Amino acid sequence: TTGRSPLPDSELVRQARAERWSQWSLRGGLETLPQALNTHLTSRGVTVLKGQPVRGLSLQAGGRWK
Repeated sequence: TTGRSPLPDSELVRQARAERWSQWSLRGGLETLPQALNTHLTSRGVTVLKGQPVRGLSLQAGGRWK
């Protein structure tokens, strides 16, 4: 035995197996993705506004987003 509990059997589990879905995670948890993105952007002079609602995005002349 592997010491693991048996996988649950459901329609979704059968579909995942049939379609060979992938599962992945990030070392340190999913929160490391936005943290790394923030570090990368701020080190390049981008101002990241946190806790602000996004009301819209528009592509400006020259390919910049506002």
